[in-house]
Amino acid sequence: LGAGDGSLWPDGSWKYRITNSAWCTHSIMFGQLSEPGKPAVAGPKGRINTARPTPKWKAAKLAASYEVRVYKGSRLVLKKTGVTGLKWRASKALPKGVCLKWKVRACNDAGRGAWSAASRFRIQ
Repeated sequence: LGAGDGSLWPDGSWKYRITNSAWCTHSIMFGQLSEPGKPAVAGPKGRINTARPTPKWKAAKLAASYEVRVYKGSRLVLKKTGVTGLKWRASKALPKGVCLKWKVRACNDAGRGAWSAASRFRIQ
């Protein structure tokens, strides 16, 4: 493959060229060959005082965005997709006095990565 057609970039993304035969124009499209890595949770953990916590995590390799989920036992309480930063504030108040857990996974054009370890917390 020649330069610009199927070549790899150092970050693991790929590029290719599409030709419109009617006009012979070219465009370059980008994507990922590999699914992203696994992010590591940073907090919250343990007892907290805010009903709308801000889960934070460390970047995963090749991540374009993240998906965050909050559970009460095995029941999904809150879900957010398309987060582009390394934190996200809960969009609604979560229940107080119960054990909750949250986890995060990275996403890119190749798919979704593995879920982080769950982080448990309780709102006082």
